[in-house]
Amino acid sequence: MDARHSVRTNSTSKEKAVAFARAYQRLKSYLDGGDYLAAYVLSFSIVEDRLRAMYVVRHRVETGQDPSERKIHQSLVSIVRYLSAREDLTEELKDQLIFAARARNQMVHAAMWLLDETAEQDINELIRLGRILEAMRRRQKKRLGE
Repeated sequence: MDARHSVRTNSTSKEKAVAFARAYQRLKSYLDGGDYLAAYVLSFSIVEDRLRAMYVVRHRVETGQDPSERKIHQSLVSIVRYLSAREDLTEELKDQLIFAARARNQMVHAAMWLLDETAEQDINELIRLGRILEAMRRRQKKRLGE
């Protein structure tokens, strides 16, 4: 387990809230400064974090233990499908997230060619998805008694 994962998993709720507030402040700064590639990466990181958090909760409820690092770091599309199959995500949201994950892969793998191709609307879509996932994560935890 690397130090970054340890910080993320061993943080208190308040520390996590502060980290998210800082991330959204930084995101706003990137957008205001026109640094869309950095904003895109950060906004996708928020989406990914929320999905993986939902996966951990679901796995813990189903098995009584936390998933292994390997399972936590499986492909995002696999996690989306897993959560959707258990009705933690709607079918529509599943499709949107799979599309976003594939778009992110294309963006990252061709970043040097796409430096000026990242649009503010792409980032706003990721921000919207991140907020939806946060609300769904809270409902999931409540519903599953976590």
